[in-house]
Amino acid sequence: MASRYWVGGTANWDATAGTKWATTSGGGGGSAVPTSADDVFFDGASGAVTVTLASAGNCKNLDFTGFTGTFAGSSSISIYGNLTFVAGMTKTHSGGITFRATSGTKTITTNGISVPNAITFNGSGGTFQLQDNLTVGASRNWTLTAGTFDPNGKTVSFTGQGVQMIINGAFTFYNLTFTGSSTKTDDLAFASNVTVSNAFTVNGNSVINRVLISSSVIGTSRTLTVATVSFTNVDLRDITGAGAGSWNLSAITGLSGDCGGNSGITFTSPATSYWVPSAGTSTGSMSAVTRWASATGGTAGTGRAPLPQDTSIFDANSIDAGSRTITQDMARIGNVDWTGATNTPTWTTSTTCTCFGSITLISGMTLTASTQAYTFMGRGTHTITSAGKTWAKSFTVVAVGGTYTLQDNLTSGATNTITLTAGTLDFNNFVVSIGTLTAQISAGCTISLGSATHLITGTGSCCNLTQATMTANTATLKFTNTSASAITFNGNSKIYNNVWFDRGASAGSITISGSNTFNDFKDTGTVAHSLLFTASTTQYIQTFTVVGSAGQLKTINSTTTAVHYLVKTTPGQISCDYLNIQHSIASGANVWYAGLNSTNNQGVATAGNGWVFSAPKQLSGFFGAM
Repeated sequence: MASRYWVGGTANWDATAGTKWATTSGGGGGSAVPTSADDVFFDGASGAVTVTLASAGNCKNLDFTGFTGTFAGSSSISIYGNLTFVAGMTKTHSGGITFRATSGTKTITTNGISVPNAITFNGSGGTFQLQDNLTVGASRNWTLTAGTFDPNGKTVSFTGQGVQMIINGAFTFYNLTFTGSSTKTDDLAFASNVTVSNAFTVNGNSVINRVLISSSVIGTSRTLTVATVSFTNVDLRDITGAGAGSWNLSAITGLSGDCGGNSGITFTSPATSYWVPSAGTSTGSMSAVTRWASATGGTAGTGRAPLPQDTSIFDANSIDAGSRTITQDMARIGNVDWTGATNTPTWTTSTTCTCFGSITLISGMTLTASTQAYTFMGRGTHTITSAGKTWAKSFTVVAVGGTYTLQDNLTSGATNTITLTAGTLDFNNFVVSIGTLTAQISAGCTISLGSATHLITGTGSCCNLTQATMTANTATLKFTNTSASAITFNGNSKIYNNVWFDRGASAGSITISGSNTFNDFKDTGTVAHSLLFTASTTQYIQTFTVVGSAGQLKTINSTTTAVHYLVKTTPGQISCDYLNIQHSIASGANVWYAGLNSTNNQGVATAGNGWVFSAPKQLSGFFGAM
């Protein structure tokens, strides 16, 4: 072990030592860059300089006592001993800090210096003890991987910055505080169960700018064992309240929002509020308490800004004239029902809209979304009624243990996506028109396609049902994008009814991934293009309609030089023509007829077989002519 004192002026702490490091305070430079066994000192003799951590650093003890300069940089540092900041210094360093001691008790002293860094405690056998209150400032993730965090009766304070801040590990805090910002999207998330032995204080900025206290994994509960609970303007999701503290949040300042999956907590009771005009205008923001009444046409201000468990009603008494715009500016809302509203209102969003209930639109309204997407996160049974309106942005369904059922056709743009990550999405036999359909994030979700013909209008990987349980029913998936861009159908070994590629004059290739089962597989494109099946996969097909034309051959091929397999699962023949075929093995025998005008390239690289390059035979007898 050695000592390293900074004497290098304004410069980088890096692997090129030069004259930056000395073995004594103010001594001659030229010593090696500190290692994990070396104590590092920045002191009065270092000068009022800026030291930048431009690459990953290591040290044992890190001590800034007497330093009046600036510690800067965005690279990480690993500390194997104590950390001491000093009030006279400036700290702009934003890189991660990892405490790695594996034995003894190591201390952390901040002297009022804010530490807005991602902090990890990862030293099996080590104890990391606070010597004073620690202010994190802007939220950063905290992780306890190994070792013991000892709060030593001190307070750890976080400040929101509009992102999810994760506490990862079974921490025990003494006092834990979180102060919300004005961003609407502050999220204090827990990846493990946590104990707060004294006070857990969370203050959302306002009724509109609320803090979400959540589990980092939707649907997985985290237990917070707390001696004293002090909250304002909070919503909670997947939290179990425990300990001696009162988890009765029903009447806290700003009230409490129930986003589902909670237990041991008393929330503000659900309410139904009705939008009412004010001073001759219906225009306004949903956060405005003064625009809500407890009854239709009632007294303004007797209702409340919507909570996740609430129902917001816009009816015949809500919109007093045309050209009125209602702005959804709450980060989390419950049921929203426009039934009965008149005078062609516009509903828009100014923030990310997470809905924990049902949404019912009407045909006489305008729906816009600025740049904001929609997320449907309700538990239980909910509905979506579009009333002929086109959804302006993508939306995601994260309905843990719940179901969202369409009540009519749903349409969105070619660049938009429906993503299912949890729960059930039931198309309910209605038509869905969307750029991309995906259900690939987590296992356990279910999508029911119903009986309608759904239009997939995007490009790229525009259908990806990787992990969803899918009920194809009698639905048709019809891919209609006519641009020259390629598309990919990620079937992922599921059973489909009809899959049709109706791309007109598009020359873009079509890739089919996974070993899938199709009732009817059809490609009606009018110009030459490729149908590419992932190599080594098998497609089980009842009917296969792929026909090119003179000078416009359609290519059937694998994604590599290895073969793919096409298997007809019912009696009868496949009749094609004007194809270019290679790396394709078709079965059974004398079933797959490529036609007289197709090109046999099966001998290229890995040879395929099974295709008959002639017109199909006419069958007669018991079954009649075919």
